[in-house]
Amino acid sequence: MIILRDLSNLFRIHSLVYKDVQLVAFSPRVSSIALYLSGHFYNREQLLGKLGKHKTYKGCIHLKKLADINIDILTKMILSHVKHIKELYG
Repeated sequence: MIILRDLSNLFRIHSLVYKDVQLVAFSPRVSSIALYLSGHFYNREQLLGKLGKHKTYKGCIHLKKLADINIDILTKMILSHVKHIKELYG
């Protein structure tokens, strides 16, 4: 699994516990690429509708081939997800 982190920020999780939180993660699988994003970022459903061929399970998005998706929409999804996480944690 590959995790993209904003190492300059530690997000406050529960009272006095600090933890480095992943912003975006993806994992190459045998049958797909799994992309881990929040299930609640702004315009998620609308963006998924424009993304191209994919399957979802909770916050995980499975992509068969990058050629099957709209990279501009994927970029918007990732940026919206990161904004959502930063608003939640800090």
